[in-house]
Amino acid sequence: MLEKFKWLVETTYFAMVRPKMSRKTSNVSDEYSEGWSSYAQYLGKCTTMDEWMEIKGLEDQPGFCNLSGELAYQHFDSRDFNRRLLLETIQREFPNARSITEYGCGVGRNLLYLKKHLPHLECYGYELCQPGVEIAQVAAKKWELDVGYSQLDYVKDEEAKYIFPVTDIAFTMYSLEQLEDTNKQAMENILRHTNYGSIHIEPVPENYPLTLRGIVGRLDHWKASYLANFERNISSLEKVSIERKRLDTAHSPLMFPTLYVVKKV
Repeated sequence: MLEKFKWLVETTYFAMVRPKMSRKTSNVSDEYSEGWSSYAQYLGKCTTMDEWMEIKGLEDQPGFCNLSGELAYQHFDSRDFNRRLLLETIQREFPNARSITEYGCGVGRNLLYLKKHLPHLECYGYELCQPGVEIAQVAAKKWELDVGYSQLDYVKDEEAKYIFPVTDIAFTMYSLEQLEDTNKQAMENILRHTNYGSIHIEPVPENYPLTLRGIVGRLDHWKASYLANFERNISSLEKVSIERKRLDTAHSPLMFPTLYVVKKV
């Protein structure tokens, strides 16, 4: 209990004094290119796809997290939580989907998970950082799963860079949060390349609860420039219906992500 209180006090202070970030594409590209490059060594050591889904010694360590709205300190496989939620949402909301694209796919593990559980789906992934694309391609080949990956800035790139076909649905998972204040353009681009709609699991600060951690999270993630004006932007999209559900579970104890289901009408 004392450790949790100490963490909350320190985190609240940091949220109050930290400067507001300017989220530039070049900064995100540099940060994640270096991060994704480091995954090559782990992929080479993995002998099963389950090992690749959560890397031992790197991603299985205990830490502070948000579990059903409670502050907890333990190992929590948030990636598996989000993938299961995504799979359930696809099956419930888009049962007739036969193809899917992920925007901001990192090293491609979400799509490998989907392809394993829904083998009938055609799966494609776009990623800003080329090292992530290259590792994803090697992983798909290693696990013998037919998933395509390509480099794309899904806000700024021209149409010719969208090399994969229009798919029935699309999704993002903690990807829109990395954009500058361009999430409306991103959503328009994503929906233009889908037949039915999209799913998004994203930390939208204005949806966080008005609890102590929720308020601190709002402040901290506003300063981190996460999803500025997203609710207003997504609500202004034409010819879509939008359902949203706040989640009380996340890898960060200051995050209360929102699950969005966007359907074309």
